[in-house]
Amino acid sequence: MVELYMNKLEPGRKGTIRRIEAKGSVRQRMAEMGLTSGAEVTMVCRAPMNDPLEFLVRGYHITLRDSEAATVLLDYKEG
Repeated sequence: MVELYMNKLEPGRKGTIRRIEAKGSVRQRMAEMGLTSGAEVTMVCRAPMNDPLEFLVRGYHITLRDSEAATVLLDYKEG
């Protein structure tokens, strides 16, 4: 496995959250959306200008800004 930031996932690919590097209210909001260590994340799609990004987490579709997704480090299995 390799480490990869969530904003670098390609559509249809999955990873498992290793850690959240965001601070303060952004970190709290992410936790409330289910983004916690060990959760599996699937990239659904990117908006035409690459922002925002849509993910599937714990059975829910969530949307994050690219800058927010860049604070989430994943364990990613290549291939």
